[in-house]
Amino acid sequence: MVKRIFLGWEEPFLIQAVTWLLERRDELPELLVVVPTAQSGRRLREALAEKAGALLSPKVVTPGSFLKSRDEESAPDWIERLAWIEVLETIEDWTEYEALFPTPPGEGTDWAHGLALEMARLRHTLQENGILLEIAARKLHQTVEAERWEALSRLENLVEQQLKNWHLKSRSKILSSGIHISPEISQIVLAGVPEMPPLIARALQAWEKSVTVLIGAPESEAEKFSPLGIPQKYGQSSPCHGLTDRSKYWQIRNSKLRKP
Repeated sequence: MVKRIFLGWEEPFLIQAVTWLLERRDELPELLVVVPTAQSGRRLREALAEKAGALLSPKVVTPGSFLKSRDEESAPDWIERLAWIEVLETIEDWTEYEALFPTPPGEGTDWAHGLALEMARLRHTLQENGILLEIAARKLHQTVEAERWEALSRLENLVEQQLKNWHLKSRSKILSSGIHISPEISQIVLAGVPEMPPLIARALQAWEKSVTVLIGAPESEAEKFSPLGIPQKYGQSSPCHGLTDRSKYWQIRNSKLRKP
């Protein structure tokens, strides 16, 4: 269940977010607060300590941390690259992949390492959507790029099989089945987050527990924000301009947060 709370513009967002959280200090240990960046998270923790002193703080994370929530199950990136190298170096007949490689690769030294790095990067770009190359190939099967994506899919399947032989799974494979949210978390609070990877957005909207979205704008601006508080048009003219760490949205002097 997602609930939006509009904090208005009367005070800087950080001050309002801290006030809102401290009104629920007994719940803080079970909260997961999502902030735009690691730097804004540090500012939030410092502000809570300045305002309330010693207390059990909530766990503060960035959206990207969800993509690593199941890393204990997945192969490290370097092992995945090694799997790509193993696969690429064992291919003798490249005709099956000529839509992707009109000229077979393999010339020069260390060619497989460079190509493996590029393949791993391509898969990494799809992780925010929880999509494998195989899934992308199915989605693009009627486009002019269909044969290339099909070739990528076949290579990916070989890599996943290689990892399986090593009793491992890739992060891409694991994320394709969803992210993990600790059962110890009773509520998630999105605090001024201007962007959200689609995989995480879907998971939060489907989560059975409470998701509270803190928005630094009045409720009269509600139509300009998505259900997860993402500005519909993010830019200079948006009421959410200033959500980055270079803005006043998060850069608040500590003196404003000291106890009276």
